[in-house]
Amino acid sequence: MANEYLQRTPTSTGNRSVFTWAGWVKVSDTSSAIPLFGVFHGGSSRYGYLTISSSELQFFVGEFTTGSSTSYNTWIESTRLLRDFGNWMHVMVLYNSTKSVVQQRVNLYINGKIIDDLTVNNLPGVNSLSYFGSLHPHFVGAWGPQADTANQAFEGQMSDLFYVDGQALGPDVFGFYKDGDGYQSSGSSHATDFRPGQWMPHAPSKIKKDINRRGGFGVNGFYLPMNDSSNPGADFHMTPNSIIKLKGEDLPQPRNGAPTTSDAYVSQLRQETGTLGFDGIVKLLRTGGYLDLGTGHSDLVPGSGDFTIECFLYPQGFGNYPVIVDSRTSSNDTLGFFLGFNTNGQLYLYTHSGERNAIILTKGRWYHIALVRQSNVFKLYVDGVKVGTDYTQSQNYSNQIRYIGESSNSESQNWNIDAFISNFRFVKGTAVYTGNFTAPSAPLTNVTNTKLLCCNSSTSATAATVTPGTITANGNAFATRNDLTASILLAVPGITGGQGSGYGDYSADIKGSGTNKTITANNNATVSATASYYGSAMAFDGTTDSFQYTVPNSDALFLQNTSFTMECWVYPNTSFTDDRYLIFLGNGSSSNNNSCYYLRIYDTYYQGIMVNSNNQYATTSVNTYKSEQWTHVAYVRDGNEQRLYINGVCEAVTTHSILPNVNNSSTLYIGSAHGLNNSINAQIQDVRIYDGVAKYKGGFDVPKPYTPVGIEAFRTTADTCKNNFATLNPLAVGQNTPAYLDGNLSYSNTQGQALATMGVSSGKMYWEVYMTGTNAGIGLAVEGVNPADYVGKNTTSWVYYVSGGKYTNYVSHSTISSYGASYTAGDIIGVALDCDSGNLTFYKNGVSQGVAFTGFNDGRTYFPAVGSANGAFKLNFGQNPSFCGTVTAGTNTDSNGKGLFKYAVPSGYSALCEDNLPTPAIADPGNHFKCVLYTGTNTNRSITGVGFKPGFVWTKERNGTEVPAFYDEVRKPPNVLYSSETNSEENNSGYLHSFDDDGFTVGTADLSNNAGGEYVAWCWKAGGAAVSNSDGSITTQVSANQTSGFSIVTGTMTSGTDTLGHGLSQAPELIITKQTNGTTGWYTWHKGIPITETLRLDTTSAAASFSHWVTLPTNSVFSMGSGFGSSEAYVAYCWHSVEGFSKIGSYVGNGSSDGPFEYCGFKPAFVLWKNISNSSGNNWYISDSARSSSNPVGSTLAPNTNAVEDNAWGAGIMDFTSNGFKIRRSPADTNTDGHTFIFAAFAESPFKTANAK
Repeated sequence: MANEYLQRTPTSTGNRSVFTWAGWVKVSDTSSAIPLFGVFHGGSSRYGYLTISSSELQFFVGEFTTGSSTSYNTWIESTRLLRDFGNWMHVMVLYNSTKSVVQQRVNLYINGKIIDDLTVNNLPGVNSLSYFGSLHPHFVGAWGPQADTANQAFEGQMSDLFYVDGQALGPDVFGFYKDGDGYQSSGSSHATDFRPGQWMPHAPSKIKKDINRRGGFGVNGFYLPMNDSSNPGADFHMTPNSIIKLKGEDLPQPRNGAPTTSDAYVSQLRQETGTLGFDGIVKLLRTGGYLDLGTGHSDLVPGSGDFTIECFLYPQGFGNYPVIVDSRTSSNDTLGFFLGFNTNGQLYLYTHSGERNAIILTKGRWYHIALVRQSNVFKLYVDGVKVGTDYTQSQNYSNQIRYIGESSNSESQNWNIDAFISNFRFVKGTAVYTGNFTAPSAPLTNVTNTKLLCCNSSTSATAATVTPGTITANGNAFATRNDLTASILLAVPGITGGQGSGYGDYSADIKGSGTNKTITANNNATVSATASYYGSAMAFDGTTDSFQYTVPNSDALFLQNTSFTMECWVYPNTSFTDDRYLIFLGNGSSSNNNSCYYLRIYDTYYQGIMVNSNNQYATTSVNTYKSEQWTHVAYVRDGNEQRLYINGVCEAVTTHSILPNVNNSSTLYIGSAHGLNNSINAQIQDVRIYDGVAKYKGGFDVPKPYTPVGIEAFRTTADTCKNNFATLNPLAVGQNTPAYLDGNLSYSNTQGQALATMGVSSGKMYWEVYMTGTNAGIGLAVEGVNPADYVGKNTTSWVYYVSGGKYTNYVSHSTISSYGASYTAGDIIGVALDCDSGNLTFYKNGVSQGVAFTGFNDGRTYFPAVGSANGAFKLNFGQNPSFCGTVTAGTNTDSNGKGLFKYAVPSGYSALCEDNLPTPAIADPGNHFKCVLYTGTNTNRSITGVGFKPGFVWTKERNGTEVPAFYDEVRKPPNVLYSSETNSEENNSGYLHSFDDDGFTVGTADLSNNAGGEYVAWCWKAGGAAVSNSDGSITTQVSANQTSGFSIVTGTMTSGTDTLGHGLSQAPELIITKQTNGTTGWYTWHKGIPITETLRLDTTSAAASFSHWVTLPTNSVFSMGSGFGSSEAYVAYCWHSVEGFSKIGSYVGNGSSDGPFEYCGFKPAFVLWKNISNSSGNNWYISDSARSSSNPVGSTLAPNTNAVEDNAWGAGIMDFTSNGFKIRRSPADTNTDGHTFIFAAFAESPFKTANAK
């Protein structure tokens, strides 16, 4: 909609040569340009966009070639028109300028099928760089920030958008054809849905897994479900590593927002994954945190035999001989040994006879360490590789191993280790490793001779899988899940309903021990609602406000380790020209002359800075600042290296050895510097500080949320590609120029009516209408109603009027009868249609007004309708419970849990959406009707791909003048009739001469197999071999397919009026007859003409007087009077409408290119039509989705002539849509104003399972 879009400016350049964009789209209008995705360079320039303009899918991108002044402007456009406003379609663009074949560098797809009918104006140069993935602003639903005019903003709905930066993917990654739910009746490679089934989305989790398996989303990739009103730009291409889990992150289509909790989210804390790969560690501290195994345990005495000591170790600091284990009582003790490190960080084994230095280990990572004694030979292994030299010693080590992380040596001074340890195992009597091995990647187990297996619990430092006695934790040793949970010192999510008024700390809850820090708010600092993944964040207005924590003495928050991590998400509300602080930790009153750490924005830079007491700076800075969007910033110290990560990309690295001397007079500020100076005007969330851990060693992934601009909360609806909801139908034209807005859920007009995109003939449906105008008619209309009339003006529409009255077939106010309460602007009218009992009931603001009309159980299709003079309405079919933001959204679902309504839905009634539509009687129309194309070879051949054994085949050469031919199961091929001639039946084996299980066989004759001839065959499934039928006055031979409403009937007439049994369960609505033993013409009856008239399939004649149909067909027979002639043999082809599969009907032309819309309840595969009002006569015509696989449908054949296929219809005759067809031309053949046109349409797929065409 105008002024509504999503925006994000990348902070790092992606792969500008290769990308894939895919998403589901439901358009409301395509008369002007509606952009889907764009990148904006500046000024009035647009440097890339995917858009639907004048109903055509267009892709444009400006590019340049590295190292060259050569530039390209790629522009391609589909000639097919996207004018199906009642359903969803999947759109995809693949860009890959690395391809050597120029035609492979850009591909467009609709519903999984490549578009090959393109207008091309340049294609990318090889390896040229597009502006997609560049550092320029990117937009969803707009070309750029000028989207303040309607022709530059998307009008409709979008969901499940994927952008994959650096990969060229096929449509199979995103969707699949669901077998059995519709069929494209086509043999054309141009078909939109050229496979069985509806194009359906894969589950987002599967799509993401597949993308990641193939190489990942890249630097700027995203997945936007667009399903949450609090943050429609939320990115879920990965699960956000937020402090608190999101309420819907595990749903099939994930949702952001705070979860439901009764404990201020403590139970919803995210379990961060450490770098070890599994949980259960103990933190050992140099300040005296170690484990005591107790005394008197002979199982812990190594002795003189084989043994293995092993563990996973994460060193954090090396001081004075840090110990892993030391069983000596003194430096010269011959009965024990020392395993630990020297002062240089070198892994170190020491016995009474000397030391063995092995290898220097780096702080800040996990190692698997194993000390093995095998046949008196000591070996050290690090990560499965033997290090140092072997050491032979036959000493009996009779001292017990007592401490982990502490020495038994009475001479040791502060030899405690500063490290994480996991899965400490002592195996006595076995050398577990005898050579190099693959280091374990899972917790150690209780193998044979295991005497101790501990340090593997997430909750208790003293817990053990195997132990000979009680373990005691001394000092500050503690257990936790992993290295990250052990190191976290501060975790402030900034979430409404959280601890400490929403800005509380969760670090102790995450760690599993200790006390959460108490944060206080200064001045205007608060937590408020915003478009973030929690739906809230810490908010600062930039006027001396912040959150503050006074650091007590000896708190680890002083960050005295040489490794730490400081990170947060920030949304700057504006641009800055000076320094503004995100996180500040330091002493004194100013950041410039005291020890401190801080993360700030300085002008256009993000900076991570350390300052020591000598005013020496270590600054890491990067010019990637972007306002008005969420950015993840992480400042990491890893030894002497400082790194600054912006959205997971390491953008700056510096080296410095200073260490600020932060002490007990320090204060932590969020949102300002010390003393509330340099406060930031921004939103901040998920502030985390870790000590002793460089959390990020390299690039990492974060969400890439898009900022919603002007998008109102009500835009997020339940209407999705997996459950399409009804809207108003702009294809059904009315008087004047109606205004359809808000995804075709708002309507106003000075005269006329609007109908919904869905109609029903069975079941119980409910919808609501909010009145905004001064006059209103709210009600119901039957299929075929003239949309130029206001609702209730004729006998095919019914209305509840503003005065409280009701009427149908309105003539004057005297026509209005008393009914219910009057209503006015601001009232909500509920409409409950019961097609089972036939009742129509209205509700005013939730109160029933009683049954207004009856008789709606007659099998006709009824549509929600609104309209009147100066009528204005907002509708809710279940996806618009706030009526476009006008009222507080309702929370009432229908009986199936679908949709949301303002007022309680009457019991048993349903929202008007595809999930609630009846299951089609024929789920796969391709099992009963198929149109196939083939090329003649002048040799006997089988035509396959029909999918069933046909009972009736109608063929026509498309590029030649061979006559259209009829073959059927009852008369048996090769007996043939010609629909353009009156000849009697012929038999020629060179024609089609057999029906086969998957098609038919043709001979060598030109009629059906001319070399180079292009043919179409329309195939119907009948009922198999003919059976005798005696329902009528004469016995007939019938092959009837009652499921699809089609039968073939043969019989010989008598001298009087004959009735013929047709074998169907309902009365035929279309009967085509032909004498087989004579030259009588093709007399045809259609329910759109009186029984006293006839049409001729073999002529152009209008409907003419004819007395020989005698009476209307019944459920068992139809009549043929004496005019058909005694002893004349006839064949009759009979059809009736089957909901979701076929429709026999009529429409009245309006003489406009914006012609009538005919609701069918399915996407057509075939339409036969004729003008029956023109006394001068018009041809019969056939269009199908095989010869015209996309809109506009323009290829026609006239079955009453031998003419070649006509493709000269310019802009096309009609559009096939997912729910019917729309006339797009004004010629007399198709759309003469006021003339009646009859038609017979057959389905490609039912509306319930159709994609937009």
